[in-house]
Amino acid sequence: MYLNEVVSRINQIKWNEVRTKENEENSKLGIEYLRRLAIFFREESVRPIHPMIANIAKILGDVEEGIKISDFCSKEASDFLTKEAYFGKVFEYYIQLARYVDINPTYSKYLSVYEPLIRIAERGGFFVLKPHELDIINVSYIPLGNWYERYVIKEPIDISNL
Repeated sequence: MYLNEVVSRINQIKWNEVRTKENEENSKLGIEYLRRLAIFFREESVRPIHPMIANIAKILGDVEEGIKISDFCSKEASDFLTKEAYFGKVFEYYIQLARYVDINPTYSKYLSVYEPLIRIAERGGFFVLKPHELDIINVSYIPLGNWYERYVIKEPIDISNL
């Protein structure tokens, strides 16, 4: 159920438009992703790790093999996400979590952690999670030094209209 919804959503992204639109509000989406990720670590009482490697399904206990985008997504999505490794990892983690949630639905609320970054792609934007920053391409650089301490206390950003 969750897996099908997530894959359908990814396949509906206009991949030919990703990286073509710059929107200042995408920086809010990046900040909200970091806040939601910090809240996940706090709620699960797990020591925070770098956002670049934060595979929520694995952290929650998924022992299945990692996913291969081409096994789930359209050729267009797969080609784009495979070529853009750091960008594609987020989508892999999102799909893997959806697969895990199909078996463990109590964790479904954590699918929303990835929501802000998926929206950036849906809006034609692009991001790269780097060791020291979340780069919302041509919009903003969000430093990741002490990211957990900074974002766990942030107020939520309403992204419903973004």
